[in-house]
Amino acid sequence: MKIDHLNIVVADMDRSVRFYTRLGLRPGMDTFISGAWIANVVGIQDEQLKARVVFMEPDAGNARLELIQYMTPVGNTVSTNSKPNTLGLRHFALVVDDIMKTYQNLLNAGVTFFSEPQEVTGNAEVAARLGRKKLVYLLDPDGVIVELAEYSLPDSIT
Repeated sequence: MKIDHLNIVVADMDRSVRFYTRLGLRPGMDTFISGAWIANVVGIQDEQLKARVVFMEPDAGNARLELIQYMTPVGNTVSTNSKPNTLGLRHFALVVDDIMKTYQNLLNAGVTFFSEPQEVTGNAEVAARLGRKKLVYLLDPDGVIVELAEYSLPDSIT
Protein backbone atom coordinates (compact mmCIF):
# COMPACT_ATOMS: atom_id res chain seq x y z
CA MET A 1 0.00 0.00 0.00
CA LYS A 2 1.10 3.57 -0.59
CA ILE A 3 -0.37 7.02 -0.04
CA ASP A 4 -1.75 8.39 -3.30
CA HIS A 5 -2.70 11.91 -2.29
CA LEU A 6 -3.83 14.24 0.46
CA ASN A 7 -6.78 16.55 -0.25
CA ILE A 8 -7.22 20.15 0.87
CA VAL A 9 -10.37 22.13 0.11
CA VAL A 10 -9.40 25.71 -0.72
CA ALA A 11 -11.29 28.98 -1.10
CA ASP A 12 -9.14 30.47 -3.88
CA MET A 13 -7.36 27.98 -6.14
CA ASP A 14 -4.92 30.41 -7.75
CA ARG A 15 -3.83 31.75 -4.34
CA SER A 16 -3.32 28.21 -3.02
CA VAL A 17 -1.38 27.08 -6.09
CA ARG A 18 0.95 30.08 -5.65
CA PHE A 19 1.38 29.25 -1.95
CA TYR A 20 2.21 25.56 -2.44
CA THR A 21 4.47 26.37 -5.39
CA ARG A 22 6.42 28.61 -3.01
CA LEU A 23 6.84 25.55 -0.75
CA GLY A 24 8.43 23.59 -3.61
CA LEU A 25 5.49 21.69 -5.13
CA ARG A 26 4.60 22.16 -8.79
CA PRO A 27 1.14 22.17 -10.38
CA GLY A 28 0.22 19.08 -12.34
CA MET A 29 -3.23 18.18 -13.60
CA ASP A 30 -5.67 21.13 -13.46
CA THR A 31 -9.28 20.23 -14.28
CA PHE A 32 -12.93 20.70 -13.38
CA ILE A 33 -15.16 17.93 -12.07
CA SER A 34 -18.94 17.76 -11.91
CA GLY A 35 -21.83 15.37 -12.26
CA ALA A 36 -23.57 12.60 -10.39
CA TRP A 37 -20.43 10.49 -9.93
CA ILE A 38 -18.60 13.13 -7.83
CA ALA A 39 -21.79 14.13 -5.98
CA ASN A 40 -22.17 10.47 -4.99
CA VAL A 41 -18.51 10.07 -4.00
CA VAL A 42 -18.46 13.12 -1.71
CA GLY A 43 -22.03 12.67 -0.46
CA ILE A 44 -23.18 16.15 -1.50
CA GLN A 45 -26.38 15.65 -3.44
CA ASP A 46 -26.40 18.84 -5.45
CA GLU A 47 -27.14 18.72 -9.19
CA GLN A 48 -25.01 21.84 -9.66
CA LEU A 49 -21.91 20.43 -7.89
CA LYS A 50 -18.80 21.69 -9.66
CA ALA A 51 -15.22 21.84 -8.43
CA ARG A 52 -11.78 22.73 -9.72
CA VAL A 53 -9.03 20.23 -8.94
CA VAL A 54 -5.27 20.86 -9.12
CA PHE A 55 -2.73 18.20 -8.17
CA MET A 56 0.45 19.64 -6.69
CA GLU A 57 3.39 17.34 -7.44
CA PRO A 58 6.53 16.85 -5.33
CA ASP A 59 10.04 16.58 -6.80
CA ALA A 60 10.55 13.30 -4.94
CA GLY A 61 8.13 10.65 -3.74
CA ASN A 62 4.78 9.62 -5.11
CA ALA A 63 2.15 11.21 -2.86
CA ARG A 64 0.52 14.30 -4.33
CA LEU A 65 -1.38 17.16 -2.76
CA GLU A 66 -4.86 17.48 -4.27
CA LEU A 67 -6.32 20.97 -4.01
CA ILE A 68 -10.08 21.26 -4.59
CA GLN A 69 -12.08 24.44 -4.83
CA TYR A 70 -15.83 23.79 -4.73
CA MET A 71 -17.44 26.33 -7.03
CA THR A 72 -20.92 24.98 -6.21
CA PRO A 73 -21.82 24.46 -3.42
CA VAL A 74 -19.24 26.50 -1.51
CA GLY A 75 -18.32 25.04 1.91
CA ASN A 76 -17.87 26.73 5.27
CA THR A 77 -14.71 27.55 7.21
CA VAL A 78 -14.35 25.92 10.63
CA SER A 79 -11.89 28.01 12.65
CA THR A 80 -11.05 25.24 15.14
CA ASN A 81 -9.55 23.21 12.27
CA SER A 82 -6.57 25.61 12.41
CA LYS A 83 -5.72 24.55 15.98
CA PRO A 84 -3.26 21.64 16.35
CA ASN A 85 -5.24 19.92 19.14
CA THR A 86 -8.57 19.69 17.26
CA LEU A 87 -9.58 16.07 16.63
CA GLY A 88 -9.10 14.66 13.15
CA LEU A 89 -6.50 15.24 10.47
CA ARG A 90 -4.61 18.33 11.61
CA HIS A 91 -1.46 18.70 9.55
CA PHE A 92 0.84 17.21 6.98
CA ALA A 93 4.60 17.64 6.69
CA LEU A 94 6.86 18.70 3.84
CA VAL A 95 10.62 18.11 3.97
CA VAL A 96 12.73 21.13 3.01
CA ASP A 97 16.49 21.40 2.52
CA ASP A 98 17.01 24.65 4.44
CA ILE A 99 14.31 25.29 7.02
CA MET A 100 15.67 28.66 8.19
CA LYS A 101 15.83 30.03 4.64
CA THR A 102 12.34 28.73 3.83
CA TYR A 103 10.99 30.08 7.13
CA GLN A 104 12.47 33.53 6.52
CA ASN A 105 11.19 33.71 2.92
CA LEU A 106 7.67 32.72 3.97
CA LEU A 107 7.73 35.00 7.02
CA ASN A 108 8.72 37.91 4.76
CA ALA A 109 5.75 37.00 2.53
CA GLY A 110 3.36 37.31 5.47
CA VAL A 111 2.78 33.61 6.21
CA THR A 112 1.51 32.87 9.74
CA PHE A 113 3.80 30.63 11.82
CA PHE A 114 3.18 29.06 15.23
CA SER A 115 6.82 29.67 16.28
CA GLU A 116 10.33 29.85 14.89
CA PRO A 117 11.81 26.52 13.71
CA GLN A 118 12.56 24.23 16.66
CA GLU A 119 14.96 21.33 17.00
CA VAL A 120 13.40 18.10 18.28
CA THR A 121 15.16 17.25 21.54
CA GLY A 122 14.93 14.70 24.33
CA ASN A 123 14.53 11.51 22.29
CA ALA A 124 17.89 9.81 21.73
CA GLU A 125 16.31 6.81 19.96
CA VAL A 126 14.67 9.01 17.33
CA ALA A 127 17.88 11.00 16.82
CA ALA A 128 19.93 7.81 16.41
CA ARG A 129 17.51 6.39 13.81
CA LEU A 130 16.38 9.44 11.87
CA GLY A 131 18.99 12.05 12.62
CA ARG A 132 18.41 15.49 13.96
CA LYS A 133 15.15 17.15 13.00
CA LYS A 134 14.07 20.76 12.96
CA LEU A 135 10.44 21.63 12.37
CA VAL A 136 7.95 24.46 12.36
CA TYR A 137 4.19 24.75 11.92
CA LEU A 138 2.54 27.32 9.66
CA LEU A 139 -0.90 28.04 8.26
CA ASP A 140 -1.69 27.90 4.57
CA PRO A 141 -4.03 30.57 3.10
CA ASP A 142 -7.12 28.59 4.22
CA GLY A 143 -5.90 27.84 7.75
CA VAL A 144 -4.58 24.31 7.08
CA ILE A 145 -1.62 23.46 9.31
CA VAL A 146 1.54 22.58 7.38
CA GLU A 147 4.70 21.29 9.05
CA LEU A 148 8.06 22.06 7.48
CA ALA A 149 10.78 19.59 8.47
CA GLU A 150 14.53 19.48 7.93
CA TYR A 151 16.58 16.36 8.71
CA SER A 152 20.31 15.99 9.25
CA LEU A 153 22.26 12.73 9.43
CA PRO A 154 22.01 10.56 12.57
CA ASP A 155 24.74 11.22 15.12
CA SER A 156 26.09 7.68 14.54
CA ILE A 157 26.84 8.51 10.87
CA THR A 158 28.36 11.98 11.25
